[in-house]
Amino acid sequence: MKFDKAFEMFVDGFSSVEPIWNHYLGYWNKHVEEPARVFFLKYDDMMADPAGHVKKLAEFLWVPFTDDEVGAGIV
Repeated sequence: MKFDKAFEMFVDGFSSVEPIWNHYLGYWNKHVEEPARVFFLKYDDMMADPAGHVKKLAEFLWVPFTDDEVGAGIV
């Protein structure tokens, strides 16, 4: 499939498996059911606080940044 066609399908809300919005909604619903098992990150939230959300993601993956890393400005 050419990129133009794939992009057009995405914009129209379709993927090769199912309507893409149903796919996203499935992940959202699972996140609501089990927030400790499914990390859901929204683009606008990430852009509003990138460092805060990178920290949350690291904690979710059980690899939080150390105080030294935070102090050094790594995140």
